[in-house]
Amino acid sequence: MLSLAAFALLLAWFRVAGSGRPATVRVPMVAGLGLATLGQAVQLLAGPTRAPSPDDPGGQAFALALRGSLPSLLATAALACWLAAVLGMPGRGRVPAWLPVAAGVGWTLDIDVGLGWLLAAARDHPSEVLAWYGAPTLALREAALALAVLLLLAVIDRRPATARAGLAGAVLLVVANSFAVQGGVSMLIDLLPLLLGFALAGTVTLAAWFGGAALLAVAARQPELEREAARALPR
Repeated sequence: MLSLAAFALLLAWFRVAGSGRPATVRVPMVAGLGLATLGQAVQLLAGPTRAPSPDDPGGQAFALALRGSLPSLLATAALACWLAAVLGMPGRGRVPAWLPVAAGVGWTLDIDVGLGWLLAAARDHPSEVLAWYGAPTLALREAALALAVLLLLAVIDRRPATARAGLAGAVLLVVANSFAVQGGVSMLIDLLPLLLGFALAGTVTLAAWFGGAALLAVAARQPELEREAARALPR
C-alpha cells in the first residue's frame, strides 16, 4: 500500500512540476510513472499467486502465468518510457568507449545468474513446472535490466542535462532489476536473523525501484529549474 501511494504521489508531483518540460521528455516520463504506479496496484490487488500446474486448464494456466509476470511486464514498459524521456533531453556528452562493452559484459553475467537460478529451481522441484513458469519472468527481468543499462548510458551521454540525480537514479534502476544483486541480497539474508532478513528481502529491490524512479523524475525536471535559477540572477 505504501509503495502504491508513493508512486501515485510521485506521478502527481511530476505532472505538475514537469508541466513546463518539452513533450518529448514530459509525455514518456509521465507514461512511465503511470505504468510503474499501475504495477504496484496490480501487485497489491492480485496478492500472492501460485505457479500453474499441468492439471490446470489451458486458459487458467495462461491466466496464472500472465498474472505472475504482469508486474514485470509493466516495469519493463515503464523503463522503456523513461529511456525515451532521457533520449528526449538536450545536451549530448561523450560516453567512454569501454563503458558499453563493460555494460554488455555485466548484463551477460546477470543472465548467467538468472539462468542458474532457473535451473536450480527446476532441479530442486522436478515435479513442478517452475522451469517454464519462471522463464517469462526471467526474460522480462533481463529485458528490464537491458533497458536500465541503456538508460544509464543515455544519462551519462546527456550530462550535465541530467546531473547527478539522473545518474544516481539510473544506477538504482539497474540495481532494482539485477538478478546478481538479488542473489547477493539473498546470500546476505542467510546471515541475518529471520525477521531482519525477511524485511531486507522485501525492501531492497522496492526501495531501489522507487528511488531510481524518483531521482530520474527529479533529473527530468532539473533542466527547467536550472533555467529558472539563471533567469533569477541579477543582470
